[in-house]
Amino acid sequence: MNGPGTTLLRRELDSLRHRIQDWTVTRWGARAEPFEPLDTGPAPSRGDVAYALVLRLAELSRAAGSTAPPNTVPPRLGDHALADQIGVLADELLAAPGVEAVAIEALDAVVRSRSALDGTAIPADVAALLTR
Repeated sequence: MNGPGTTLLRRELDSLRHRIQDWTVTRWGARAEPFEPLDTGPAPSRGDVAYALVLRLAELSRAAGSTAPPNTVPPRLGDHALADQIGVLADELLAAPGVEAVAIEALDAVVRSRSALDGTAIPADVAALLTR
């Protein structure tokens, strides 16, 4: 059975995938909203923010016991492939046996990244869980 963190993580990953699946290279290249938690340098592009999320999802997936080899770093693919790369890593994380242990950290990364990517607010139920 999934706890509230994993349930919300699944929902927010699905939401993110739906929002970015058809983005053009131009849209990926646009500047992201201000976003301090991801260290991507000054005025990152949306692609930079998405790739930082790719790295975080990979790290959390390994921590949750996925079958990814240790010390592997997902390559920086072209912006056109970022939505698919996030989707693959999301599926890997959600399938990992210890996902519940990292669900809150992953949820935080996903909603903050989505806010930086498209300016949407963090949903109230997620914000409440993150501030517990």
